[in-house]
Amino acid sequence: MRLRELFLHAVNEGNIGTIDDAGVVITLKDLEACFPDINVRYFHHFLPASSLQNTQQNISAEKFLIQINSDTYRVHPEYFEKNASLSTLH
Repeated sequence: MRLRELFLHAVNEGNIGTIDDAGVVITLKDLEACFPDINVRYFHHFLPASSLQNTQQNISAEKFLIQINSDTYRVHPEYFEKNASLSTLH
């Protein structure tokens, strides 16, 4: 599995991140704890690459995070709407 698939599976199962009123917040430390066998350098590339840019509004298969700060991201709420059947968080 690719990191994206592992990550989304962990999100859907509720195994990573913190749930708040606006969805699921993921930190770099969350990724390191959930995937200790993966080199942290991959996370530094994966998180920004999976984030929507300021001009983007709709998620895609590759862009589903919103950057909060340098090490903190939120899973876009639309991801859960589109993938409700996959998530145990509803």
